[in-house]
Amino acid sequence: MKYMAKNTVITIKQHPVVIIRNLLIMQLMAYAVFVAIGALADYGAIYHGLSFGKIISYQFVYFFAIALGEALLTLLIFLSWSFAYYQLSSREVFIAGGIVRRRKTAVPTGDIDVVSHEYTALGKFLKYGTVRVATRTGKTFRLKFVATPERYVNILKRMKAGEFGKAALPEVPLVTDPSDLLHKEENDRLEFKTTMRFDVHTGQVNKQLEKVVMKTVAAFLNSNGGHLVLGVDDRRNVVGLHHDYASLTRQDQDGFENHFTHAFNSMIGAQFRGFVKLQFAQAGGKDVCIVHVQPATRPVYVRFDKAEEFYVRTGNSTTPLSLSEAASYLALNRRRFS
Repeated sequence: MKYMAKNTVITIKQHPVVIIRNLLIMQLMAYAVFVAIGALADYGAIYHGLSFGKIISYQFVYFFAIALGEALLTLLIFLSWSFAYYQLSSREVFIAGGIVRRRKTAVPTGDIDVVSHEYTALGKFLKYGTVRVATRTGKTFRLKFVATPERYVNILKRMKAGEFGKAALPEVPLVTDPSDLLHKEENDRLEFKTTMRFDVHTGQVNKQLEKVVMKTVAAFLNSNGGHLVLGVDDRRNVVGLHHDYASLTRQDQDGFENHFTHAFNSMIGAQFRGFVKLQFAQAGGKDVCIVHVQPATRPVYVRFDKAEEFYVRTGNSTTPLSLSEAASYLALNRRRFS
């Protein structure tokens, strides 16, 4: 577990794709200017009219000028990228850019109102996007071309909540393709479950299976987060969700998620639902559900029959802790759970 001191300053560089983008834009602009001027004047005639026009060939000067222009343009764009950066600290968000005329903007942390992120289609593919910082004064600042922007959104939210000095929790990546997980063995951040509530051995709904699912989710919340894949057995054979669908009043993905949320709120608590995201996908022509669980910032207990239990992940298992063991665990992780 890593920790972030309150005086930590995080420097963010723009994604290198901005260099390619700016180079293409400047190339097109330079070409447009070159063609526009060429339509009004004959470059060759102008050059041959110069005193050295008969000494050095026009073709050599032409290609040399283009090469020099390309080099200067590339250097200018690289320097522009090099001088641009963002800094996050517990005091402010700092935005810097420009080469000759330096542009500097500081947004006090206390002025931050809403933080969000957005992706373009290309950004989703290359994993970069924009962090939007809206202030209480109505201004919006954008941190553009940021790699994995959701990571910095979480940091800014922690800054806003005064939690920048607490434990920096590991991020659980959003997985949309089940095949990225199916080739892996179960571990401290991955588990497979055949169903959420339907017992394939008895052919009936088994409420105890829902408890097992919630124990695993709670263990991920109390540990380093992870992925719970429903509709896949522990041998990584795809079973699908059709048994669970058939056991519900609304027999589709929405009905499945509604029932999951109901069980979650009942056994774990609605206040922790924001740490969990359900993603439905196809594997082998069958529906599976990937439950993405981010690590919680407060201890999570599972309620069964008016009793509360505390679970953590130990290797590829979900382990209950006794009261004394839970107290020791929370003491060891007090900076995270404080």
